[in-house]
Amino acid sequence: MDGGVAFGAGKAGQPFDPIGFLTRPQVILRFFCWLFSVIVFGCINNKGWHHGKCQYNGSANACRFGSILGIIGLLAAVVLLVLEGLFQNISSIKIRRRIVAIDLGFSGLWAILYFLCFASLGISWSRAPYPEFGYGINNLRTAIAFSFFSIFVWAGCAYFAWLRWKSGTDMSTFTSAYPDDPNLAGGVAGGMPGGPGADYYAYASGTDVNEPAYQDQGMYSQQGVNNQYGGGGGNFQPPAY
Repeated sequence: MDGGVAFGAGKAGQPFDPIGFLTRPQVILRFFCWLFSVIVFGCINNKGWHHGKCQYNGSANACRFGSILGIIGLLAAVVLLVLEGLFQNISSIKIRRRIVAIDLGFSGLWAILYFLCFASLGISWSRAPYPEFGYGINNLRTAIAFSFFSIFVWAGCAYFAWLRWKSGTDMSTFTSAYPDDPNLAGGVAGGMPGGPGADYYAYASGTDVNEPAYQDQGMYSQQGVNNQYGGGGGNFQPPAY
């Protein structure tokens, strides 16, 4: 993988660049995933329950669903941020592929689940009576709003993971040097070094040597050897030393 690119990152062993890391679009989006998950989880856990009852129209499932998405989302965002920081120095292409696949699958799934969470909280809130003395109303609305925002940040993370997956592995550095050398390239294409225009022919023997095409091409043949040593035909007699 020396000099190549595997799933959006160069070869391993390069020094960590904190500025470059923090300015990556996927890192910025991942930070917002973490922040929004903290807000959704905190708002529901803090003011979502009143006297043991969920304030989203008494739907305990809506409160639990939002809390679970928030806590798992914030933990997953931290893990994925750590993996993003280590990604450059992971030399195994298989491990890189698995990390990108996990990122793509989880981010896409969480974007869908946050859409369901937004719909669930929004519908339950629209049917719920006004809280007593307006208790926790800002938290309840904030949880709905940031569930909606979370759809787009997680979808953005999935998009960048998909781009990495699509890019795959750049193996151009491992291609043969033959195409860069026209002589070598011609030799490979023609079956012999020197290119297809070089005068190389197969060894001819037997009755083929009498063919005019072979004689015109100056083919090396057994008949030529015999004539060279004075053997007009028949068996070849080696000279005595």
